[in-house]
Amino acid sequence: MRKMVMRLITFAIGVLLIDLNSSFAADVRNASSIYGLKAGIVSPGTWFVGDFEYDPDMGYSLGGFLDYKLGPKITGGGYIDVHRISAYETSNSLFDLGVTIKAIIYSQTSSFTFKPGIGIGYGTLGKMDIYASTTYMVLKGYVDIVYSTPGSVSWLGEIGLWGSPNGGNDDFEAYFGTGLILRGGIVF
Repeated sequence: MRKMVMRLITFAIGVLLIDLNSSFAADVRNASSIYGLKAGIVSPGTWFVGDFEYDPDMGYSLGGFLDYKLGPKITGGGYIDVHRISAYETSNSLFDLGVTIKAIIYSQTSSFTFKPGIGIGYGTLGKMDIYASTTYMVLKGYVDIVYSTPGSVSWLGEIGLWGSPNGGNDDFEAYFGTGLILRGGIVF
């Protein structure tokens, strides 16, 4: 399972590097592709593991994304996120790889661009205490708020909700309720 996730991450990074020379533009409204990096906090919702439920502590979240322009006001792309999940003096990382679709909303007189979107991903969480590693279908709804600058970098804020309707491993079912993601970053 870990080998498959690492191969997917390696593939995604390769795609990012292949198109790197065409994407350096701060203008998220007109660029054919944009990249971004995000870091912040994640507040997971209640986790349900078999017959047990628990509320993890707030953790950190790191991520990167690539968006391709699909039309004048819409992008599609992919993301790689790492969320630190902690509970009962044990913690591990949830690796999340997925796809997104985002709208582009802006005013010609403003430096702000709003990009509300949805995402679906495949997440894997390493061993937590007595529980073996688990996998999840991850769903996200969020908005990116981009502040464009005259240079080649723009600032980004993200607020979103995430959760998992199903997951687990061979031994038990696991899923988690709605949690909050709050991150900041840069867009190239």
